[in-house]
Amino acid sequence: MRFKWYYAAIAVVSFLAIVLYWSFARTSPDSRKNLPRTFSRVGTQGFATPAELERMLNRNPSARAMLEAYRMHAQYPDFSRPLDKAMVDLTDPWKHVDEPLPLIDNAALRNEGGVKKHIEEQKAKGKKDDEIEAELRKYYESLPRYQFAANRHTLTYGDELIATLKITDANGARLPYSLADVYIQGDPLFVRGRLGTPEFNDSGFPPDATANDGVTTFSWKIPGEDKKYWGNLKLIVQIKPKDAKEPIEVSHTFFSSPVSPAKWTDQFTERLENGSLVIDTVVEVKRECKFIFQANLYDMKGNPTHWVTTNTVLEPGFRTVSFVFFGKIFHDSGSEGRFTLRELRGTCENLPFPASWIGNPAKVDAIANAAPLEEPVMYYMPYTSRSYTTQREYRLKDFSNAAWSSPEKEARIREMEESAKHEGE
Repeated sequence: MRFKWYYAAIAVVSFLAIVLYWSFARTSPDSRKNLPRTFSRVGTQGFATPAELERMLNRNPSARAMLEAYRMHAQYPDFSRPLDKAMVDLTDPWKHVDEPLPLIDNAALRNEGGVKKHIEEQKAKGKKDDEIEAELRKYYESLPRYQFAANRHTLTYGDELIATLKITDANGARLPYSLADVYIQGDPLFVRGRLGTPEFNDSGFPPDATANDGVTTFSWKIPGEDKKYWGNLKLIVQIKPKDAKEPIEVSHTFFSSPVSPAKWTDQFTERLENGSLVIDTVVEVKRECKFIFQANLYDMKGNPTHWVTTNTVLEPGFRTVSFVFFGKIFHDSGSEGRFTLRELRGTCENLPFPASWIGNPAKVDAIANAAPLEEPVMYYMPYTSRSYTTQREYRLKDFSNAAWSSPEKEARIREMEESAKHEGE
């Protein structure tokens, strides 16, 4: 049912969004009450995606099949999962590429309100739903396309956003264009208006890769650790394609996190614990926070082996963060030798109460009554290219081949075994 994608089409700026809105608009209100949100991503974290879970539930699998699927999944703990090259959202966790979108030359069809008005006008003229949809489809398919790509979906203080813009005609061929106004727009939560002007060129001057190839490169750094640079910012670009009468404004949205909650250091140590490889690293914590840290592990051939995460509350100071690379994953992938830790990243939850209250029974009421903050919910640690290669070579015999075990897992299996036993009664 196409109408459920309407949740993603708040601003109707592309042919796809227009058609999906149209499909939604033609659906009765009663059928829209309990629509699920839809999700998409590239790669996986070793967990079933919402779409995969939805497909599984739609297939109505047997209790026995669910039990076996859970046993397979729960061989490894949630904090240490197998990683492979297909999981590009994890192996390249910062890069972001927008979908190609049409350059809409009709100002009346650049927003949801304008599309609604156009549809109603066409219906008043006696046109049928399918006719209107076909006309819109033909119009949007005939338009040139623009596409942004960026090295970061989130910009942190000291880092540089590098974004490219490519314009093509409806057939995908390069389309000449010129640029008018270009600027960075702030998050309305903190500031209305411009935050600055990025540098840009298509002359081959770094960071632009190739001169006069029709791909413009923009670069921008957060000027300071000020809250006005926090939130969902936009790179606004006014494009004037060849033969266009006036510039068309397009934008690329990215998250900006100028306040650093913690910093990575170059201090690493390694050890074996309970048959798993543990790499400890020291972070300099600037504010008490509930942190989520992530990292990847690779063998010496560059093949990814593990994705790991750890969730903890830390106070200011130099603190040790431990990444546990589960032993059985080494056995299942046949990975030996030295290993390299890469793609370190961390976030800090912006809570309306001290993070140290979490888990304190005496603070339950205070947490429940804390006034929500009118701020973004997350701080990001500054981007780092730091990596660490183990000092020694490891053999499979150094790691445990045992599956993950925990009281929660065993209790869940007993529940599922009981359901499977009584299935069909």
